[in-house]
Parts: sequence; structure tokens; C-alpha cells
Amino acid sequence: MTLTGIILLLLLGLLLLMVEILVLPGTTVLGVIGGILMLVGLWFAFAGYGTTTGLYVLGITSAITLGAVILAFRAGTWNRFTLHKKLKGQVNTFDESLLQVGTTGVAVSRLAPMGKAEFGGEYYEVTTTGQYVDPLTKITIVAVTKSQITVKPII
Repeated sequence: MTLTGIILLLLLGLLLLMVEILVLPGTTVLGVIGGILMLVGLWFAFAGYGTTTGLYVLGITSAITLGAVILAFRAGTWNRFTLHKKLKGQVNTFDESLLQVGTTGVAVSRLAPMGKAEFGGEYYEVTTTGQYVDPLTKITIVAVTKSQITVKPII
């Protein structure tokens, strides 16, 4: 095989490895194919041009591969693929002294068996005792724990 063919095999293998590392991490298919192409290129270099040239090609390939990986990590390539937004959601927080057993309210959404309800102009996520409750149905609180309000419909 010609030296140009060997270089093309090595570059294609390096390209596939970089795609595996930077774009599609975890798939391993492209990484394995890229590694095989690089090994085949190195084998052709050793078989066709002897040990000395093969060792030079191995050293140059190793240096270029290591340099490409280091450059890709330093260039902030990962920053383009990562999520930078922070989640601002929180657990159902409320003042337990305001919500007591027996407090009445209205189901804002369908409670199947969880949903939204309004008590005193404030909205809370609530759970029923098992039944489904339609929107705009009057409900009453039957239990209050740290972050859960259990309700039942007023019949």
C-alpha cells in the first residue's frame, strides 16, 4: 500500500475517533471502527516500509492523536454540547399552619390522582385518596405531611 493510502487510513481513523469522543460519546461503534482503521494503517506501514518507518508512523500518529484530543478538550468543545441552564423547580413547599385538615378549596386541574388545587388563593400540588376528581370540584384536605397534601372531594 502506498504511503498516501496509509496516511488516509490513519486520518480517517483519527476522524472517526474524534467524532466518537466529541460528538457521539457512548456509541463505541465509530470509535472501534476508527481504532481498527488506525491499526490497519499502522500494520501497512510496518509491513510495507519496515520497522523504522513503522515506528516513525506510530510515533507521529500517537502524537497527532494525543494532540487532537487535548486540543479538542481545551478548545471548549464540550461546552457546546452541555446544558448550562439550571433547574429552578422545587418540591411542594407550604406553610403547614395555613393548610390544616378540613380546609376547603377547589381542584384547578383534574386530580388523577395528583393535580393542582387552590386553597386561599394559592395553588398547590395535591394528591387524592385514590379517586379521580374533575376540575372545579370542591375538595377538602384530609392529611398534610411535609410536602404532600391529601384531599378528597366534598360530596
